[in-house]
Amino acid sequence: MPWAGAGALLTPVWPGSVAVDWAAVAPALVLVLGACGVLLGSTLRGVPQRLLGILSLGILTLASIAAAAGWQAPRAAFGGLVVVDHFGILASVAAYLAAALAALMSLDYLEREPGIPPEYYGLLLFSAAGMGMMATSKNLVGIFLGLEVLSIPLYVMAGLVRSRAEAVEASMKYFLLGAFSTGFLAYGMAFVYGGSGSFDLERVSLALGAAGGAPARWLLLGMGLLLVGLGFKIAAAPFHFWAPDVYEGAPVSVASLMATGTKAAAFAALVRVMFFGFGEGAIGEWRHALTVLAVLTMTLGNLLAIGQSSLKRLLAYSSVAHAGYLLIGVVSFSTAGVESLLFYLFSYVLMTGGAFGVMALMAGSDADGRERGTDLDDYAGLARRRPVLAAALCLFMLSLAGIPPTGGFVAKFYLFKAAVDADLVGLAIIGVLNSVLGAFYYLRVIVTLTMREPGPEAAPLPRPGPIAYACVALAVAGTLLLGVYPAALTRLSAQPLF
Repeated sequence: MPWAGAGALLTPVWPGSVAVDWAAVAPALVLVLGACGVLLGSTLRGVPQRLLGILSLGILTLASIAAAAGWQAPRAAFGGLVVVDHFGILASVAAYLAAALAALMSLDYLEREPGIPPEYYGLLLFSAAGMGMMATSKNLVGIFLGLEVLSIPLYVMAGLVRSRAEAVEASMKYFLLGAFSTGFLAYGMAFVYGGSGSFDLERVSLALGAAGGAPARWLLLGMGLLLVGLGFKIAAAPFHFWAPDVYEGAPVSVASLMATGTKAAAFAALVRVMFFGFGEGAIGEWRHALTVLAVLTMTLGNLLAIGQSSLKRLLAYSSVAHAGYLLIGVVSFSTAGVESLLFYLFSYVLMTGGAFGVMALMAGSDADGRERGTDLDDYAGLARRRPVLAAALCLFMLSLAGIPPTGGFVAKFYLFKAAVDADLVGLAIIGVLNSVLGAFYYLRVIVTLTMREPGPEAAPLPRPGPIAYACVALAVAGTLLLGVYPAALTRLSAQPLF
């Protein structure tokens, strides 16, 4: 590094002109500093764990406000490592919403899971910071850093209940497969750099355009490895096999964050890579591959969900199927496709986070340390025992199935319409058929809630306090709002996104 004269040991002269824009990274700063404060607070005696959770909710709210503050002034900062644009703001707010729902359901759930330490909330905030970093970078280095900041806390959080063998197994599986996918991503970045001379996605696109004709094989190989690495994070088939086991072993609130926040951040990164880096220059190479991936993911996810007796595993395979639907928005390669993908992400975060929120109100450890409240049998007759909770879970199942007037119906309508407008009629038809297939197991949950009687061995239901219902109430309100008045979000996503 060159230095500016004698005595300037503290004043480095950086190569090139890199503008320092702290406002552009304000959300990440709020979350990282807040996470450090929460971790310090967790070491103090007498600090209630619930207070740390409420503080975390405030920090996530501040981060969302800091992100929204850049709406009127889209720009790049730190040499393009950070991008403040409408797409990044909406995607990061969706991830922060997923983290807020996880924190809300944790306020009561953690009191019934005494094995979870108070450092939980600090790890959650660090993971949310990584999600925002992934969504607001058009540089492969920034995406990679965000992915690591997102993933490492989740490796720990998946195994926080160390008294359960399933939790330890989930943490180890997630760590090993996460490291495996990170290797693919890093190797792909190396090939992309070798073929383009840059990690910046816009410069990668310029290199593709300058090549003329077929793209260089190194760039194509790098693109393929990047798709594999991100495919693990979005749980797209055939890279999905970790999801059911990890969700089943992880605490309910952590499984919710994995299913919603991680997916929002990873899809934001996938859109950046495909649209900015490998857009027009290589669309012929990746569009067919992602089309096959979308069909395989939604079909396999729905088929494997049908036979599940655990609501946790059912929602895990449901998240795989919804990753397939979301891939349709990427394959459409249009502004309408990205807008529909953003709308779908918000709807998905609310309906899936709400379903996990209901599970968090039901779940807990029994006297032997085993997890209860996560099997379908535990929900038999819930409509008579807890009618409000049963009604909320029915709404989330109907929304996941795409039944009006819910956000899930509008989201699928927008997504399939974008595919038809992009002349992908066959893909849209396969998506509709898969939605019909998925409705079978969602309606099966509703039948269990309303028509089955609880068995004689059914455990008594926990009685959480009023604040524990906040997560479910927020998710219900959001799911209905997006279904009845979708313009509340479409007006924002209709702005120039990039």
